[in-house]
Amino acid sequence: MIIDVFSHVVPSNFVSALKQSDVNSEVLHDLRVMLGSSHLHDVKGRISIMEENGIDKQVVSFGQPLMWQAIRKREDLDRLTRIANDGVYEFVEEEPEHFIGAATLPILDDAQDEFDRCVKDLGMKAVQIYSNVQGKPLDSDEFRPFFRKANDAGIPLLLHPQRGPSHAWISEYSLLGMLQWPFDTSVAMARLVFGKILEDYPNLKLIVHHHGAMVPLFPGRLASFYDGRNAWPSSNFKTLRKSPIEYFKMFYADTVSVGYIEPLMLACRFFGVDHVLFGTDYPFGPESGLRFLKTTLDAVRKLPISQEDRAKILGENAMDLLKF
Repeated sequence: MIIDVFSHVVPSNFVSALKQSDVNSEVLHDLRVMLGSSHLHDVKGRISIMEENGIDKQVVSFGQPLMWQAIRKREDLDRLTRIANDGVYEFVEEEPEHFIGAATLPILDDAQDEFDRCVKDLGMKAVQIYSNVQGKPLDSDEFRPFFRKANDAGIPLLLHPQRGPSHAWISEYSLLGMLQWPFDTSVAMARLVFGKILEDYPNLKLIVHHHGAMVPLFPGRLASFYDGRNAWPSSNFKTLRKSPIEYFKMFYADTVSVGYIEPLMLACRFFGVDHVLFGTDYPFGPESGLRFLKTTLDAVRKLPISQEDRAKILGENAMDLLKF
């Protein structure tokens, strides 16, 4: 079985709900354009693509992370979060044999009720969070109750990148998605480790987008800066019970590499094959998402690993983690 753990939808009724909110008009325009040119809300078209490429199931979560930062009022944000999660639930209910629902929580303080509603009432198997919350790092104290709940519930978290504080020109040449998102993901992972979130909540299961971002490339820097922390007393390092690398290896990584085998091999070596899950980011990317889907699937099939390990990456690890 092939299971895509990182794919996205935007329910068509969500745009209508945005019209009633105080939101940046450019974001609304971009979202309308995207909805008109992709399978973000097209159930039948998506199933056809899945069948053509041998994908049995997709874990679907809400797309368009930048939109959450463009909503100006907290009451709108809370209302639209519920609408987005209800829309994902309805998308899944139309074809439950093909889709598995993942909730989205753009705000983590005071998020326990929506977490419970999505997991207990709507039957979501995972919850998508972002690499920062309105510019705040994930190890902020006000988010600890959320991580405690996710830890106790054993519900996997999908860690999706979000725009962090940056230069105004970062959006030019698509540098935001190209390079800043992997950077912000890596920083979020480091905050979760060095902020002792993973140490304090060891049952957390975090699936990281884009094959673990920069972390598999820089384990030496991550470890050596921690080991030399006494040389930088102003850096506020906390003493961990284990090596930081052991905590970084607790993360799970998807396979969104746009067809390049080398980063997937790095992810397999660093996290271990048991912590790598097939994901495509469909329907984003060129050709309405088909290029990412096809090249990622091709790269996984060409990895120099055993067939047993390939089966784990393509579906078995997801089945174990999502418990369905």
